[in-house]
Amino acid sequence: MRRKLFYLLMPVVAVVAYLLLGSVFLRCGLNPVVSTLIADGTMALLAFLYLRRQPVPVQGDGRSVFGASAKSVLWAGLVAVWLFGQITAAWVLATFGDAAFANYDSKLHDVTGWLAVGSLFLTLFVAPLCEELLVRGVVFGSWRKLNPWFAFLGSSLLFAVLHGTMTHFVPTLLCGMLMAVAFSMTGSIWRSVALHIGYNLGAAVLGSMSLPDVLFTPGVFILIDVAIFVWLCFEYRHALETDTGKLSPDAMEEVPDHGETE
Repeated sequence: MRRKLFYLLMPVVAVVAYLLLGSVFLRCGLNPVVSTLIADGTMALLAFLYLRRQPVPVQGDGRSVFGASAKSVLWAGLVAVWLFGQITAAWVLATFGDAAFANYDSKLHDVTGWLAVGSLFLTLFVAPLCEELLVRGVVFGSWRKLNPWFAFLGSSLLFAVLHGTMTHFVPTLLCGMLMAVAFSMTGSIWRSVALHIGYNLGAAVLGSMSLPDVLFTPGVFILIDVAIFVWLCFEYRHALETDTGKLSPDAMEEVPDHGETE
């Protein structure tokens, strides 16, 4: 019972500590980009050290539910998640407005000089590394020892909430699910880090691209968002069914190999 309580609450404590760390740096007068860089870098290091002694939560067969290799399916899925996530976010922002998003965007992007370089480095490398090690590694990995579906949906929902804006919610929920699927398909946290970097790179480079108006019709993109959600659930179920590790709640002392697996 104590172990179950530990694996339920420890990830929550880690996330709260991460948020408090960033808040402390901001209160010390540091620029938001600098404070986030320090907080993310610190948490990424602590999460990495913790994960070195933890078993891989799910070790799928490296293939999709359709039989294709994980690599090709995951990158195709990333394109779909990014594209329709951006469309959904743009519609939410245009329809409802989002002061929290505007504040977030200005703090990270209304910068020049070295701060602009730091913001880009944060977006493309530090943030993906921190978020994957913390949310997929610590949170998903710990909750997997309690219930696999609670880990999958709960960590993805937490990932969306952590981004703190209504505009970000649907894109980050689907992105979090895709990253959890990538980790589960391959047993490698580094695959989800690579996909996360790809997602952020797409947002940074292609965020202002023009798209056909029909894609912004709510009936179209909502239906596709739901289809992506269902597909990701089927992919995760396939990873569980082909899990070679078959991690049980009592398997706490195994040492993992977080290397690349196909």
